[in-house]
Amino acid sequence: MVFEGDSAVVIDALQHGMGELTSYGNVLHDIRVQASAFQFFAFNLVSRLCNSVVDALAKIASSVVRLQVWL
Repeated sequence: MVFEGDSAVVIDALQHGMGELTSYGNVLHDIRVQASAFQFFAFNLVSRLCNSVVDALAKIASSVVRLQVWL
């Protein structure tokens, strides 16, 4: 399984087992737990330009105040 992201800081922390004491350390922990369910997994950095749809959805989601369900 290959996990991709456009944040060099996050991907670097995941690849090197760091970041537990950061504000997003709990998210890193959750990603590592999910990844460990696979026999092989890797974390790859991708260009934000190539990841534009996910980046746009994340920006929209961060501004949502109440629960929304997207279909």
